[in-house]
Amino acid sequence: DIALARITGGHVHFAHISTAAALDLVRAAKAEGLAVTCDTAPPYFDLNETAIGDYRSYAKLSPPLRTEADRQAVVAALTDGTIDAIASDHQPRDADDKRQPFAQAEAGGAGLATLLSVAVDGLAARFLRDVSPTLRQGINLLTMLVAVAGVGWLTMSRVVRGQVLSLRERAFVEAARAMGAGSPRIFWWHLLPNLAGPVAAYAALAVPAAILSESFLSFLGIGIREPLPSLGNLAADGLPELNLVKGRWWLLLPPCGVVAFALLSLNFAADRLRDRLDPASAG
Repeated sequence: DIALARITGGHVHFAHISTAAALDLVRAAKAEGLAVTCDTAPPYFDLNETAIGDYRSYAKLSPPLRTEADRQAVVAALTDGTIDAIASDHQPRDADDKRQPFAQAEAGGAGLATLLSVAVDGLAARFLRDVSPTLRQGINLLTMLVAVAGVGWLTMSRVVRGQVLSLRERAFVEAARAMGAGSPRIFWWHLLPNLAGPVAAYAALAVPAAILSESFLSFLGIGIREPLPSLGNLAADGLPELNLVKGRWWLLLPPCGVVAFALLSLNFAADRLRDRLDPASAG
């Protein structure tokens, strides 16, 4: 590609650079005056191949995580301007696709929350080295909350908008409008009571998603860290104990059981809230 750019004088862009060898080629092409640009993604300047651990499918990316030398080369390229941009590389995968054996699991980041946490954690590790461990824990916790909430509200907004668009065409709203009711009265007395059920039900369903996100981030080591307790940390500590020599399953079963019980309970609570707050089923 660089040779073609040299012959034709065209522009070429390389996405998600992750190796030192590729960066050397891009750096040499730029020094030659060729129209060559490139970008990378947060996992490649904050994580290395050790994040895969015992073949953790959640850390399977495309391109894959590289060696520590490659990671440091990406950091150096960001510093000297060889890399022109940082891309999110947002490739969301269904949780079932990531919970497969490593060879069968889909490659890609599980969500924007993961990428935001990786990016902030990497920046904090480089520019906030002298802060206390307590402050670092606070930064990690705040980052995780912002990442989960910043992504989760999008689906809620679509649910509410779709419900409002459906309700405003209903007969009781048309009747209220014909009787001269203003927009505030229609909203408070007709739309909001009918929105409370779906919103409360979805909010209850969003809690399990947040629990899974926290567990996943902590499992990767970029969420809540020791000494703070976390279901993800407990699961990450218990997973290596499952081996062919002596499997200590009791270290992994309790945190996974708590997550499963919480998810099941909150799903039942969401169904109950929806039936309780729905005016149509109130009798």
